[in-house]
Amino acid sequence: RAISSTLLPPKSQVSKRCPDADYFNRDRKKYSLLAGTDPKIAHARNRLETMKGAMDLLLSLLTFDPEKRARPVDVINSTFMTDLVEDEGMEHADDDIIRSYTAFSSARTSSSRSTMSS
Repeated sequence: RAISSTLLPPKSQVSKRCPDADYFNRDRKKYSLLAGTDPKIAHARNRLETMKGAMDLLLSLLTFDPEKRARPVDVINSTFMTDLVEDEGMEHADDDIIRSYTAFSSARTSSSRSTMSS
């Protein structure tokens, strides 16, 4: 008994569960994009799910691992952006600043990557 009283901290100093973990879990349940119960989050999730590829694109942009995170070319070639792809042979005015973002297709960047890594 004397040994345990010297080796163990007094009961008043024994830490309990971290309150930050409780706040995190509460907020995650409420504000998580995938399953949050907050009305604004739920509304945003429903809107994203109605747009083809929107949720996948957003989640790929929010990935923590930079190696797995979407790159600009991935965004351009995402399902969400397919409605912006121009038809072949589309005519442009001479003063158009941006003629097409589709010049950066995934096939082109894949081949340039393989030559860059060689």
